[in-house]
Amino acid sequence: MTTFWLFVGFFLSLMVLSYLVGDNPMFRLAIYLFIGVTAGYLAVMIIYQIILPKLVLPIKWGGEYFLWSLVPWALSIMLITRLFPKVSRLGNIPLAYLVGVSSAVIISGALMGTLATQVFSVINLFDLDRQTQGAFWSLVEGVYVLFGTVSTLLYFQFFAPKESPGKPNRLGKWIKVLRFIGQIFLSMTLGALFAGAYLTALMAMITRINELGYVFWMIFSR
Repeated sequence: MTTFWLFVGFFLSLMVLSYLVGDNPMFRLAIYLFIGVTAGYLAVMIIYQIILPKLVLPIKWGGEYFLWSLVPWALSIMLITRLFPKVSRLGNIPLAYLVGVSSAVIISGALMGTLATQVFSVINLFDLDRQTQGAFWSLVEGVYVLFGTVSTLLYFQFFAPKESPGKPNRLGKWIKVLRFIGQIFLSMTLGALFAGAYLTALMAMITRINELGYVFWMIFSR
């Protein structure tokens, strides 16, 4: 069975690589297969992870489980009413609930998972008692990280203080310098992220080439 799936992966890889010579039916077939498999996997996950345990099984269990299941049932039914223009306003309630909850999760995640972590990591660099290296170099590292953080935040400043009437608002020279330095830090960060994504894709390609080489060896070694 392992050999069978190796050959399947081999032919799918050739079908995808055929796009190098132009759009063709083989490439389209491979894309349709990937889309179909992804859609089928998501459908199965939704059925077995959401619909059955959250909507169907609580009705079977009864009691307080059934009462709690009435809330998602009501929201689901109101969301379906979006398909009917006469009662489509009822669908605004679950949409507002989804948007509100999603916004709260995203904002809290950004604040607690990113901003707060960044702030505390910068503060900890100035706590010399926690540093294992020399106090001087720990202080230099803390100043460097703090300067990079502040300059990067200033890069996203898109307003300027008001000057005398009739003159356009302009940023101060030191703000422009810090914005330029922040742009350098931002470019370095994006470059590192791109390099990481590129290396990940490169490792995936190397793995696929090794598998294709193994398939070729199985074919021509006989």
